[in-house]
Amino acid sequence: MPQGYWGVLGHTQPSLTSTWQPRPPQVPPVRILPPPLRFSLSDREETSDRQSFRPISFCLCRTCRLYPEGCLVSRLTFSCSAGWLEFMASNQLFIWVVLLPWLNFFFLTALLTRALYLPTPAGSMAALVQYVVLRRDLQAGLGWPLGALVAQACHAATAAIHLHYEHPHTRAYLGQLDTMHKVVLEVADELTLTTLGETLAQAGIDHKLWVEQPENVATCIALRPYPKEEVHKYLKKFKLLK
Repeated sequence: MPQGYWGVLGHTQPSLTSTWQPRPPQVPPVRILPPPLRFSLSDREETSDRQSFRPISFCLCRTCRLYPEGCLVSRLTFSCSAGWLEFMASNQLFIWVVLLPWLNFFFLTALLTRALYLPTPAGSMAALVQYVVLRRDLQAGLGWPLGALVAQACHAATAAIHLHYEHPHTRAYLGQLDTMHKVVLEVADELTLTTLGETLAQAGIDHKLWVEQPENVATCIALRPYPKEEVHKYLKKFKLLK
């Protein structure tokens, strides 16, 4: 072969005593990525069937990596097909749009319920008072003994507490047994007592009109515990029982 040919190829003419070998091609390194996390919705599916594996959200994958394949989700779905669960797991919007608002709603509801039904502090208990209104003519006109009058007031007050036991004011009132405050007033007769009951009912004031049996005689009215400023205007014209 002529000398010019080797010069064109960029090689020197090989000697007769050596064997020429071409330089191996330079192959760039190939990065091998780990396979993506995939999960089966049922542990009964064959692991060789890779077409049945579908990717799910990162949160669920991370939770289930420590468990056998399909174990956790199959427990939740009782090893049955559940397309809705796969949709929720793969759709991240479910967490932000449905799950978190639902949890926040019940959390706030629990906080509000707890705040409403917790007993109020001792400082605000002084404002709660239970009014008891008793007929004056039971003793003066009808000759009832003093013990019977006290019993009528006790009946009415106990009944009012029982009927409205779940109210926050009642719970707070009973929570401070040593500081309970009652005001006992008097009315002239049965007509005045029943008229007062109608007035309280029209105003939406919780109360109990006690009717003594078997005489069927209205004897007393007791309100549930109220802040004084809420009910004082309905009772300010009546005097203390003497």
